[in-house]
Order: sequence, then C-alpha cells, then structure tokens
Amino acid sequence: DQGIALLDDEAERIAVARLNLLAGQAAKHATAYETAATYFKAGVDLMSEGMWRAEYRLMFDLHKELAEAALLVVDFETASSLYPLLLQQAQSDTDKLAVYLVQVHQLSRQGKLVEALAVETLALKMLGIDLPDTEAGMQTLLEAELNAVQKNLGNQNIDIVHLADAPVNNDEKQRAMMELLSSIVITAFSMARPTLSAWASTKTSN
Repeated sequence: DQGIALLDDEAERIAVARLNLLAGQAAKHATAYETAATYFKAGVDLMSEGMWRAEYRLMFDLHKELAEAALLVVDFETASSLYPLLLQQAQSDTDKLAVYLVQVHQLSRQGKLVEALAVETLALKMLGIDLPDTEAGMQTLLEAELNAVQKNLGNQNIDIVHLADAPVNNDEKQRAMMELLSSIVITAFSMARPTLSAWASTKTSN
C-alpha cells in the first residue's frame, strides 16, 4: 500500500482496492481489527468519490467495513464521520439498515441509549413500522403482535426435533431486520421500557 500514489491507472487502483477489501475482511475475521482498519482505509484512499456510481458495491463495502473496524478499535470519530456518507449513497433499504446497525452498536457501546433507540426507530420507520409515542399505543401494538403470533401458529403441531432441519434464512434484509429487533430488545430493556422490549421480542417470532 506504500505505492498507492504510483497507481495512476483507474482499473489498477480498483483491483488493488478489492484486494485491500479482501485482506481487511480476513484480518477482521482473525480479530486483527487495527490491521483490518488499515486495509480498509487504504482501499478507500484508492477510490475517488466519483466511483460511487460505477463501483457502488466496492465503495459501499469498503466504507462500511472501515466504519465497523473503526468502531471495533474504539475510533468513534472515524466511524461517525462515515455514517452520513454511507446513508446518502446507499442504494437499498438493506444497505441503509446495515449502516444503521453499525451506528446503533457504536451508540450502545458509548452508553448513548436514547440516541441508539432514535436510530433504531428511524430504521423501523424506513421499513414501514411507526412506533407509537405513548405507552398505551405501545401496549396496543404489543397485543396486536401477540395476536399475530397466535394466529400464525394456529393449531400447528411444531415438531421440535425437526426444527434444526428448517431452512436457513438467506434473506439479507430479513436477517438484518432480526438483528435490528434483537438490538431494540436490549436497548429498550436497558431503558426500562418493557413493553417496547416485549414487542420487539415478539416481532421476531412473526
């Protein structure tokens, strides 16, 4: 990466940036977070802002991975600086949700639970779920979700033995939604908001 300045060809810079992304992901998987952050930053530095259109996936992944690595090494300033750009450039709700989740993790680590819940609420709104402002409204939402669970289960006989054979959920957006709801369970519980926590927990069953 010391030769970044010598790479004039755009195709070559893109190719090297991809290698930095792969190397950074490998380092992160090995819990070498400082090294991972270095690779991701090198990859970002190789790319120009004008590449968001032509190389969207590479640009998004590099920036999001850098935000995650920065969070893991407690470089909250760098991570925070990347969220607005990522949310502005994100081309799908799934990508936006991925960014919101990283941001929530940071705010939770910083003990900023009110801010974390605000981001979680914003993410839910993006997905078409508006949380009520009142406890009474939240209770009504919880009851509706409990009724939905009962309706979905119906009179089914759930074979516990074969649950392990159920197909793995490969829907990226659905998995991110489950992670968001799990995060809300913890945030709400920590903020002494049991109804919201119970709703999020119940929602994961639907």
